[in-house]
Amino acid sequence: MRKGYFTGPVMIILAMITLMVAITLFLNAYLLKGIKNEPTPSSAINSFEDCVRVGNRILLTYPRQCKTFDGKTFTEIINETANWKTYQGDAFGTKFTFQYPPSLTLKFNGPEGGGTVFTDGNNSELLTIYYNNKPSSQSLKDFSTEAAINSVYGGGKKLIKQSAMQVAGYEAFKNEIQMNNGQLVLQVFITDPKRNGSGYDNLYNIQNTNPNTLPEDDFNQILSTFQFLN
Repeated sequence: MRKGYFTGPVMIILAMITLMVAITLFLNAYLLKGIKNEPTPSSAINSFEDCVRVGNRILLTYPRQCKTFDGKTFTEIINETANWKTYQGDAFGTKFTFQYPPSLTLKFNGPEGGGTVFTDGNNSELLTIYYNNKPSSQSLKDFSTEAAINSVYGGGKKLIKQSAMQVAGYEAFKNEIQMNNGQLVLQVFITDPKRNGSGYDNLYNIQNTNPNTLPEDDFNQILSTFQFLN
């Protein structure tokens, strides 16, 4: 009588092979799971979007923040000027542009020296641009200090604060002035990048005439969008 193929030794060998295959499959699955669960190094994360994409925790803040496993935090960048309007002007032969909130209305777009005026819903002036000039030998800082005391608003004002900044990549100075009636006015002076060759520099005087109605953060956003086009 012929013996079956599945004798004792054969069964043992088959069982060992089956066990080895099962162990191999288990180890592969375990290793793959470990690789998937291994956190992405924070050095490879450069933005809020990267942080969220790899599954890190999102903090319920505004703007939203994402925190990596090693404690680094990335803040969501919100385009707060997405629905703003765009103004394009031309002064001293130089074209320029900036964005402004939709709550403002362009009331007067005067020639050089006449000024550009934006008002709110009550027809109150909030944002103005005047076009001036200064001697090339005078620093922008000295001119802005002098202008803070001798501007078109009359005497009796006080320069609360002056700070250097950059607008459109150029030197600028920002004055915070207290008016006779106690109201604050913010004014920023920027030198036109083109020299007029007559010993004078052309200037842009951008003013926020009522920071209570046009918040300083919005004014700073306006300045951040200011660009010279030629």
